[in-house]
Amino acid sequence: MQMYKKGLLCLLALMIMITGTACAGKKEAQKKAYKEIMDSLLKEGVLVVDGKDYTNGQWKKVLVEYPDQNSFAIYDVDDDGSEELVVSFSGLSAAENRMYVFDYRKDRGAYCEAEFFYRDTRFYRGCAKVNSAKNQGPTGTFWPYVLYMYNPEDDSYEEYGSISAVDSSYLGTFLGWDFPQEKDLDKDGVVFRLKLPDKDDYDTIDNTEYEKWRDSILNEETKKDIGLVPITDENVNDAFNR
Repeated sequence: MQMYKKGLLCLLALMIMITGTACAGKKEAQKKAYKEIMDSLLKEGVLVVDGKDYTNGQWKKVLVEYPDQNSFAIYDVDDDGSEELVVSFSGLSAAENRMYVFDYRKDRGAYCEAEFFYRDTRFYRGCAKVNSAKNQGPTGTFWPYVLYMYNPEDDSYEEYGSISAVDSSYLGTFLGWDFPQEKDLDKDGVVFRLKLPDKDDYDTIDNTEYEKWRDSILNEETKKDIGLVPITDENVNDAFNR
């Protein structure tokens, strides 16, 4: 019996060692793939990943002229146990701003997990909040945004809902808009328009209902600080030489 137990312990130790070696090997391959992406971006202004070209022709110029407005991070944003490479691009028109999330699989290499069409994207547990590129319409000081929830089954982000506002004090410049007084329960002159993917039209809701919906997903406990830093040679080298 004692010999049997010793044999099991040896087998368990061997399995742990093999698993650890495989994980370390994947992490090194992942780091190499991410470093190649960043080197290509810095040296050539080119972003080609998994056979797809994401390059904007002005990126090389933008990297030089606006280095503080373009950033990257290596962080497990989707909580799948593996770090992603996040690349955020600005310095262009609002419509051309982008944030990419690149992941890595041993059988595929690096690939784009998500492309968000505005660089002001914030990550929360299982969720990404993407501000709209422009604040148009009678939204007042409220900036519209879209929420994307992470789907682990197909390793992607799916739209969960979008929110905008209607401020009665701004309606004078937007002909054809009628303020829904009956929905403004707190009588502050502002209502919110919530669009869910499974519905054809917006739901008009008041502040209390909007905050309840928002706070169930976006709060300080679920917020992530992914540590974005400017895309520079020094920062890229530091990130991959730790």
